[in-house]
Amino acid sequence: MNSIGMSKKFLRMKFVLPTVVILGVLLAMVGVVSASVIGGGTIIAPPADIQNSDVLTGAATNIEQEAFDERQNVLLTVPLAVDVGFISKGMIVDSHMIFLNQPDGTPGVTVDVGRTWTFDKPIVGVMSDFTGALEVASTPLLGAPGTVYPVAPFDARGMEGGDGYVVSGSTIKVKMGVSQPGDWIRVITSHKTTICHKGKTITVSNNAVPAHLDHGDTLGPCLLK
Repeated sequence: MNSIGMSKKFLRMKFVLPTVVILGVLLAMVGVVSASVIGGGTIIAPPADIQNSDVLTGAATNIEQEAFDERQNVLLTVPLAVDVGFISKGMIVDSHMIFLNQPDGTPGVTVDVGRTWTFDKPIVGVMSDFTGALEVASTPLLGAPGTVYPVAPFDARGMEGGDGYVVSGSTIKVKMGVSQPGDWIRVITSHKTTICHKGKTITVSNNAVPAHLDHGDTLGPCLLK
């Protein structure tokens, strides 16, 4: 990505997820959509297109960060890869997109630094890799219905150089600076966790999971016998 007189990016910061498990094929059970981005900047309805170019495909553009909710209440039947590690199977999660994408032909660099976004549930993972490969791989599972997404990764789709974010509980502070292409990151928040409890599949709050595991329950739905 080109820049004029300044770098596109800022110092990257990450957080570490505690659970690392083997990645597998992703399947989902999708429930009712509910708005979960509750503050930080302009919250929009899912755009028709977020591929990249407003000239070629009519992709959504802006001059400051915007966010929208993607699929909600998604059951992870296998681990989900994020920037650092994986989100465990059995969790029910909500997905959201934050992006900055100036219109084609805009001169120079559009910078939006230090914007803090707030969600109604804790953040458990972020996808911001340089090519957007994590986003592309998870879009069939997490993408907003009706929105057109990239079908293949491409350079600078995500963050690189000096872009970055800091996660704290249910907030994420995001730094983005773009020329072409823009930046898109997927933020995953927790909803509930599916466990097998005494032979029955139930969902519980994430805070209740350790106690259930301590008395013999297992993550994920009960296996058919």
